[in-house]
Amino acid sequence: MLRNTVSGCVQPQADIDRLVECAQQHGLATHMDGARLLNSATAQNPSPARMVQAIDSVSLCLSKGLGVPLGSMLVGEVAFIKQARRWRKMLGGGMRQAGVIAAAGRYALRHNVARLADDHRRTKRLASALEGVGDLTFDMSLVQTNMLFLQSAQMSAMAAYLGQQGIAISASGDTTRMVIHLDIDDVALQQIIDAITDFFSQK
Repeated sequence: MLRNTVSGCVQPQADIDRLVECAQQHGLATHMDGARLLNSATAQNPSPARMVQAIDSVSLCLSKGLGVPLGSMLVGEVAFIKQARRWRKMLGGGMRQAGVIAAAGRYALRHNVARLADDHRRTKRLASALEGVGDLTFDMSLVQTNMLFLQSAQMSAMAAYLGQQGIAISASGDTTRMVIHLDIDDVALQQIIDAITDFFSQK
């Protein structure tokens, strides 16, 4: 199984092509976990079709960056999809009257893909604004799409402070992952920047 992006970072197409070629040489099928595949395509500009042209099956999440309440797509050969549908039903994954979800997915694919670039722009703006703030550390070279991983010895206290300002983040030890999506506009982004800056200014 391959993934693109990985922790918000774009995986070089040449590397993916080599991995797929190696798998084929050994008689192995390949699957692309494309939860954020369209973020990767937006960041590096090849078509999504080119990115997965030699891969046997691809999943694409319609929530996350695309903003659909729920749902994913699975693409593959007819026999594979037929088997996948059977397994889905056997494992209780069937859903009646799912047309309204499909309609939301269709809307997202038509209207919410190009705007992923806005998420990437805002993430870079967030990272730039937080450089040198308090004891926050992160690797700017890894800020490639819509994710920013922050480290701070005061992460738990910062999370509690942000919570008081109506901003919810999850702190795992000294680290948090901030993911920008279509519900975070420039005004909300500035509120996040101001709250984090204010927290460290009090230290």
